[in-house]
Amino acid sequence: MSCGAYLGWNDTGSRAVIGQPSSAPEPAPAWWPQAPAQATEAWPAAESAPAFDGIRLVSHTVVPVSCEQVDYAALCEEFPRLLLCPQCDSDNPETRSYCWPCGALLRPALTPRPAPLPPNWRQRLYQRRHERPRLWHRDRRWYLLASVGLPVCFVVGVSAGWTGGAVREAIPRVQDRFSDQVAVAPDEAKTSSEETGFEAGNAADGVDNRAWAPKSRGQDAVGHSWTATFQQSFRLTTLIVLNGASKNPKQYLESGRPTELTAVVVTADGRTVQKELTLDDQPGPQEFTWGIDAVKSVDLRISGVHAGKRPAAPVLLAEVQFFTRQAR
Repeated sequence: MSCGAYLGWNDTGSRAVIGQPSSAPEPAPAWWPQAPAQATEAWPAAESAPAFDGIRLVSHTVVPVSCEQVDYAALCEEFPRLLLCPQCDSDNPETRSYCWPCGALLRPALTPRPAPLPPNWRQRLYQRRHERPRLWHRDRRWYLLASVGLPVCFVVGVSAGWTGGAVREAIPRVQDRFSDQVAVAPDEAKTSSEETGFEAGNAADGVDNRAWAPKSRGQDAVGHSWTATFQQSFRLTTLIVLNGASKNPKQYLESGRPTELTAVVVTADGRTVQKELTLDDQPGPQEFTWGIDAVKSVDLRISGVHAGKRPAAPVLLAEVQFFTRQAR
C-alpha cells in the first residue's frame, strides 16, 4: 500500500485530493502585466503530469516581466496602503480610524514634548564660569572676594546688631509676661489744679470711690495734668487707669471723665518717654502694658473730655495704679 492510499489521499468520496486542480482557473486581475506572446513558456500540461500518491502537479505559466513594464500606480490603487496597529500589530486599511481586531486608535495624537526648562541661576553661573578662560579667574579672584565679601559682611553685621537689640528688648518683656506683678505707690502726687474735695491724692489712694478733678469743667479741663513721683526708680510694666466717678455705671455716666490722656514718663537718667492713651467710655479699670526701666515720675495730661449728662459736673479721674515685676 502506498502512503497516499494509507492516508486516504486517493479517496475522493469525502476528502478532497490534495493538489487536485480546479475545473476553471480564476482569471488574472486587470492590473497584472500581460506577457508578450513570443516570451511564453509553459510547463507540461496537467494531464501529462505524473501523480505521486494523490498529489498532482498543477501547470503554471512563467512570464518574464521587466521592472519597466510594472504599473505601480495601478498596484497602489488595487491594494491600498495598510496601517499597522500600535497595540496588536494588525494590518488595517488606510481609511480606518480604529483597529478592527482590538479597537485601538490607529493614529494616536502625538503628545508634544515639553519645552526644556530655562537654566536656574546656579546653572547659568556655572556655564558663565566655565565659558571664561582660566586666566580670567586667576586675575580677578581678589576683586570678586572684595566686591562680594565686604557687602555680605556689612549685611551680616547690621543684621546681627539689629537682632541683638531686638533680643535685648524681648527678654525683659518675656520676663514681665511670666513674672508676678506688684503695685508701686507713688511717694508724691501733684496736679496743675484741683477741685475742693477732689485732691490729687484721691487718685492714688487705692480706693475707686474717690477721685481727682481739676477746677475747670467740661472741655476747659483739657490741658490739666496729674503727676506721680517716686523716690526709688523702678521698671514700669503695667499702668491701670479708672476714669470717671466710680465703677457704678449711673454715677459714671452723670459725671464728666477724660477720654484721652497724654502720658509723659521721666526716667532716672533724664530720658523722656511719651505715650498717647485712649480710654474706653465705660466704667472699670483699663490696663496698658508698658516696659520702661528706671521710672522716676509719670505725668498724665488730659487731652480729651466727655462732659457726661451734667455738663457742670467736674471731670473726674478715679484711680491710677502702677505695677512692676516682682523681684526674685
